[in-house]
Amino acid sequence: MAFYAVYDDDGIILKTVECPPFLINQIAKTTGGNIIEIDRVADDKTEMIVNNQLVKKQKAAE
Repeated sequence: MAFYAVYDDDGIILKTVECPPFLINQIAKTTGGNIIEIDRVADDKTEMIVNNQLVKKQKAAE
């Protein structure tokens, strides 16, 4: 099993999926988002995908 982040064009994580690698193409077709393999479950509230990497979101300037 592997973890995958499904994300939109802005890098916002829509969901994290755990599945065998051979199923990821089917998931990609049904979600319509971009998919990248990650090493753990992503926290969509504090993390995003930038340059094909899972990174912490920048805090908004106050």
